[in-house]
Amino acid sequence: MKTLLTSFTAATLAITSFAALAQTPEIVVQPERVAPTVVAEVSADLDRNLDRTLKFYDYSSANGGIVQVTFATDENGEPVDADFYRKSGSAALDRVAMRSVRKLDPIDGLRGRNQKFLANIIVANSDYEMRELEAELAQSERARIASKTSAATYVAIGFIANSPGG
Repeated sequence: MKTLLTSFTAATLAITSFAALAQTPEIVVQPERVAPTVVAEVSADLDRNLDRTLKFYDYSSANGGIVQVTFATDENGEPVDADFYRKSGSAALDRVAMRSVRKLDPIDGLRGRNQKFLANIIVANSDYEMRELEAELAQSERARIASKTSAATYVAIGFIANSPGG
């Protein structure tokens, strides 16, 4: 069985003015600005939830992967409407990601606002796999942000779990 060595890194992948990414002078709906401290708090909470949940994830028989989960906040700052934006291909990893998002604490800085988030979660079994998945996610995020769809308005939060050398 592989030894699990996790490195938890909360990384805000995108807190930008998405209108600046538009190539043409079209009207683009921008999300409300979310304070970096709020995003850091949500990322830290997601880190804790994933840390607890990943203890039961069997790295020895699973490939790593990328899971992206969307969610919004209700009038109390509670995460609601969690759904997969992208699945990893591993039902177990997808369950871990969804469970961790659903267990997020209320987000104090967002009470009364219906902010939309995208939780980007990478789990890798080696440094090589981590680099490959990070590059894949970066490319995917650039395309999402550049799109003119409602998905471009999500505030992205990130989480990386790595089992290097495993």
